[in-house]
Amino acid sequence: MRLGDYTVEYVDGYRPPIVVERKSLNDIYGSLSKGYKRLKRRINEAIKQKIRFIILVEASLTKIGKPQEFSTRNPDEIKQQLFTLLIKHGILFVCCNNPEEAAEWVTQLFIAVGKEHIRDLKEQKKGVKNGKIKGSD
Repeated sequence: MRLGDYTVEYVDGYRPPIVVERKSLNDIYGSLSKGYKRLKRRINEAIKQKIRFIILVEASLTKIGKPQEFSTRNPDEIKQQLFTLLIKHGILFVCCNNPEEAAEWVTQLFIAVGKEHIRDLKEQKKGVKNGKIKGSD
């Protein structure tokens, strides 16, 4: 089962346990309405696999909170569902103003994760040289 839209594998084969699910404004309404069972299955599978599931919405929270002509859902209910997923399940949601900003957010996320991975590798290497293994103190 594919868990989300974006993940990464670095040149050393490392795959961080993070997946980003991108949603347009229409998509988030659909996923939190008729598509909610499918979204919950994917979230539950990510939790089971200890993968951080992030929902990236290509709309501001203000836009999410305005009535949408394509949906009969109350926008406050949609926002509350997003916050319930955050509080109850630790599912981070990020609001970006447009697809370009969303792409930049994903890029910066995986750059930061990659830099942290490199730091961890250097620390592990240093620990081995000093006769220590990280976390064995």
